Amino acid sequence: MPDFPSDLRLLPGFLEPRFQAALLTALDEVLARAPLYVPRMPKSGTPLSVRMTNCGSLGWVTDESGYRYEGRHPETGHRWPPIPPMLIEIWERLAHYPHAPEACLVNYYGPAARMGLHQDRDEQDFAAPVGFAIAWGFMHIPDRRQAPARSDPHSSARFR
Repeated sequence: MPDFPSDLRLLPGFLEPRFQAALLTALDEVLARAPLYVPRMPKSGTPLSVRMTNCGSLGWVTDESGYRYEGRHPETGHRWPPIPPMLIEIWERLAHYPHAPEACLVNYYGPAARMGLHQDRDEQDFAAPVGFAIAWGFMHIPDRRQAPARSDPHSSARFR
């Protein structure tokens, strides 16, 4: 097992199976109101390999105009659906931050999707957690105050 950054917490069993099933149902409702779309890279317009959507009062989007938060879905023009209460509950239990999230990015990584090393360093408040990532078997709340440089040594691990 590789050495992980001090801000990485693996929480196996944190979400019991019934909670996971209910969370999937809640996310299906989000996807029905805010369908997955293919975001594009700033300037070039190159499509990302991941499909995404959002929920909350704001959603993170990227296209030729750049990275930003918007109040509406870029393809439907509709407001993002609310963040499901189940996700708010997880946030409250893990984030240890006094404010509720305004945005919840939902990424779908299909078989051809890739995620390279990157850092989101354009936020206004680096004291705030950017958010948390949930994947079945893996959850991570990054602490942006301790983010390493892209050039720092890194490792990968697979979890089953």
